[in-house]
Amino acid sequence: MSLIRKLILLSFIFCCLSSCDYVKYSKAVKEETIKKFDVNKEFMQRISFDASVLKKNTNEESSDIFKYSLKLHLFNMSEKPNIRTQFPPYYTFEKDATLILIVTKDIYNKAKLKSKLIKQSNSLNITVDNQIFKYLSNEKDKWLP
Repeated sequence: MSLIRKLILLSFIFCCLSSCDYVKYSKAVKEETIKKFDVNKEFMQRISFDASVLKKNTNEESSDIFKYSLKLHLFNMSEKPNIRTQFPPYYTFEKDATLILIVTKDIYNKAKLKSKLIKQSNSLNITVDNQIFKYLSNEKDKWLP
């Protein structure tokens, strides 16, 4: 076998073995991402809080999922947030009393500055000025309904 054919064969074998490691790595990254999503969605479902709207933001360039957000002042919360419970862009804590939350268009439209928001423990819903809205999706792989 010529030297060129041996090099081509060795290169092919190397590429095949390298791609196997890449596939394993990609699969691990995907599994870790899904796990992080699930843990954070479960956290948001589990907690309760009372808050008021400090600021409303909309990003016209984003997809509908990330288009609307509310900056909230937290009066109380069932669990104290820490840096590991951040999950941008879905939610972010600024200090202990401020929460930036991605919301649906309906929640965004109903909320006004100083509106009262209530999220009950183990609920997919959020109440804005005494009106209940679906906040989290029933579907495992979706955040918003």
